[in-house]
Amino acid sequence: MPGLRPAATLTAAAVVSLGVVAGTALPAAADPPVTQQAVLIKDKSPYRFSYYEHIDGIGQGDEVCYYGGASLCAKYPPNRGKVNYSVKLYRLKEKEKRYDYYFVDVTANTYDRLGDGDKGRLSVTIDPTSKINYSTNVYSKSKLKGGCHSYPLNLGVSMGPINVGTTVANFSTCDKADIHTKRLASDAVRYDIYSLNRFRTMTMQKWVRVKAGAKPTFNVKVAWRADDCTVMRRQVMAYANVKTKSKTIKISAR
Repeated sequence: MPGLRPAATLTAAAVVSLGVVAGTALPAAADPPVTQQAVLIKDKSPYRFSYYEHIDGIGQGDEVCYYGGASLCAKYPPNRGKVNYSVKLYRLKEKEKRYDYYFVDVTANTYDRLGDGDKGRLSVTIDPTSKINYSTNVYSKSKLKGGCHSYPLNLGVSMGPINVGTTVANFSTCDKADIHTKRLASDAVRYDIYSLNRFRTMTMQKWVRVKAGAKPTFNVKVAWRADDCTVMRRQVMAYANVKTKSKTIKISAR
């Protein structure tokens, strides 16, 4: 099929990597108990952004949460970091007569983290915008404990050749943090990550089943906090302007 990449043996969790700072690569998700053959259909990578966040409770019109030194008003808040991420679409090589199986994989890593470990928020929404036959993911809230750990999330319902124990998301952090996953009305899955400064790597996926030969399309929206400091007040105080930036990426098997 034109445009398809060579097939590779991947875990059903999409063993993918993204070149990052200092020549390193993202670690693969933890191996699930089932192995599939997957074909990389589209690769929209890499993307990167910087995030900035004030302390909680500081909004437009509140006094600034930090001092800007000689400049009176620093350009960005002290809590910040950078994120590299990839957006890829795969199709399982194994076929049934009636159905094909696809999944979108968003893999990311953070770096240059500064400031409060509790700061930084990230939301990833993977939304199938074309007709699909069936969709499933695990939807849960996870409170992560301290220490360096990897936290996989497994598929909640079996999908034909896709085992119920297949890893669909994986997060690594070295401290306490929160992860929320939510199913939206559009059958999208949204991953909400709090305390982004505490995370090192993240892999998030959305799986769908379509009629054989169908070519699904997805929108992947990544949103992050990008506060700034806008209006000086009383010499060394200012207003904190709380902002959210986002980028939506369309990826299709067509």
